[in-house]
Amino acid sequence: MRKFLPFILLVIFLLPDTVFAQQLNGRVLNESGGNAAGVTVRFQNKSNGISTNADGTFKIMATKLPDTLVFSAAGMESYKVVITEKNIKDPNFEVVLLNQRKTMDEVVITSLGAARQKKELSYATTSKSDELAGTVPGIKVGGGYDAKSEPLRLRGARTMSATAGYADLTSKYYSRDTNINSRTGALAKSRILTAGEVNDFNKWKMWEDYTENEFKSLSVFWGMKSNKRYSVQFTDKKHNAVMNEPVYLVNRITKDTVWKAITDNTGKAELWAGFFKDNLAAGQAGADQENYFITDKQGNTVSNPSEFSQGVNLLVADKSCQVSYDVDIAFVVDATGSMGDEIEFLKLELEDVIRNTMERHKSLSLRAASVFYRDKRDDYLTKNVAFNEDLLKALNFIKLQNAGGGGDFPEAVDDALATALDSLQWNKNTRTKLL
Repeated sequence: MRKFLPFILLVIFLLPDTVFAQQLNGRVLNESGGNAAGVTVRFQNKSNGISTNADGTFKIMATKLPDTLVFSAAGMESYKVVITEKNIKDPNFEVVLLNQRKTMDEVVITSLGAARQKKELSYATTSKSDELAGTVPGIKVGGGYDAKSEPLRLRGARTMSATAGYADLTSKYYSRDTNINSRTGALAKSRILTAGEVNDFNKWKMWEDYTENEFKSLSVFWGMKSNKRYSVQFTDKKHNAVMNEPVYLVNRITKDTVWKAITDNTGKAELWAGFFKDNLAAGQAGADQENYFITDKQGNTVSNPSEFSQGVNLLVADKSCQVSYDVDIAFVVDATGSMGDEIEFLKLELEDVIRNTMERHKSLSLRAASVFYRDKRDDYLTKNVAFNEDLLKALNFIKLQNAGGGGDFPEAVDDALATALDSLQWNKNTRTKLL
């Protein structure tokens, strides 16, 4: 028997890859949600492929994993998906192909609304004093900060550096096949997503002026006022930021919690006294700052916290700093009729933004979700896709959306936020939650 062993091993070695092949079952949809028939489906670097059936379904054998599957059809954007074991086991594996975009002579992006007021222009972009307001000397972000990378300042809008060596997220990348269908000219330029940011926390004086003047009537109408701001920096004894931890602003007289917040990925949180009318009336004898203290759930406290104008409060805990590498991002999108151009850009751009972000931060594990909303009497109020580590699910959902309705009733922003906060099942242990 022993003399046959080398022969058996040789036969196994020479067996074709198809012995180990696994079948992928899936379906291809077009941008309108209909079945996409006749789409060519093939693995990259392989000449043979199959076509989708009349109902958009297909079956194809994968001889190695991971491998890149290419979808192409006349009149549609070509598309690549990295296939993994997870896709093979997915009973609802789907791909949505975008319609091929027509060439545009020029793309002009303008801001909606009137020109900026003179007073708005008088506020400089984030100045040195604005940027440093709200930082605590000597604090660093714990767990994977790379000192050789860009210095990290304690601002919520900054990006964290993280070490490599965690799960490879290549299987989560999905991209248009630009090699198959390259683009030139103005249309290629439309693939560049542009954005701006105004951080009210970093421009606090400007925000205070607006709330005392332009926004004052709205503050009265809604019964809220963003005054008496208390900023807190939460760290351990080694000056590492303590992330994703609840902190409380407590009324010293009534012992009631006035505000609860969760620290962000820099360990910072914003707490508010007198934000709502009932808070303003509850135990604020002289609206005196000594009426409050800041605490965490372990009982570490700031006994006499200062309002933001006097500085940032430092809360120190005797605990180890646990750093999560999970990130949840939910995209909440106005889908009323005027938003057609913005949704178009989202379909074309979001995928590249996510892919480039994950390429920069390979240690992070990203889940994505999305909520689209319209008006009270439109076809729908809100619709959503839940958080999923398979980013293809969220991208498919967004590709199937379009703009419509609107023009009469106010958009259902409050319903959209309620859906995003209450129905998406956020991971409580993430490093960062973005909406």
